[in-house]
Amino acid sequence: MINGQIHVIGGFDILSSESLTHGEYYRLTFGKDNHWQKETSFEQIRARSLVLLIPKKTSSNDLSIYVAGGYHIDIKRHPNVVSTVYMCNNIFHVNSLRLYQFIWLDDDNEKLWKFITNIPNLKLTDGLSFFDDKLHVSESLLTLNNEYELQLTRTYDFETNQWIECEKN
Repeated sequence: MINGQIHVIGGFDILSSESLTHGEYYRLTFGKDNHWQKETSFEQIRARSLVLLIPKKTSSNDLSIYVAGGYHIDIKRHPNVVSTVYMCNNIFHVNSLRLYQFIWLDDDNEKLWKFITNIPNLKLTDGLSFFDDKLHVSESLLTLNNEYELQLTRTYDFETNQWIECEKN
């Protein structure tokens, strides 16, 4: 939550004993709105994605929204990894009271969601996190004590648009 704004992108619904993933995008101003506001839906459906709101370098009051990873359910009811990262082509401007949305649309009616990168070799059991302006991918490793430990495998730098492979211990 940033300045009282909650963003929810994707997810799944249980209908008639079926799990259906979707790409809907909703926003709520906590304590002000009485209902969720529907934003531009996401074309690639996914559940359990990492949603990032990152301040732009030019102004700490402008935010970029990214959606990374997740999964979808195929027609055989099997989960399949979604390894893409997208950015919302909107600018969200924050002041001390509200979050304002400015939509970028050029003359060619550019889509509101822009593809950024694929996450290499992403597995359903991998974890995604964000720290220090970077997207981090970790894998779960079973230790000798039958406990799971996370090991960083790769990092995506949003400033250089490059993946960095991490050394394995």
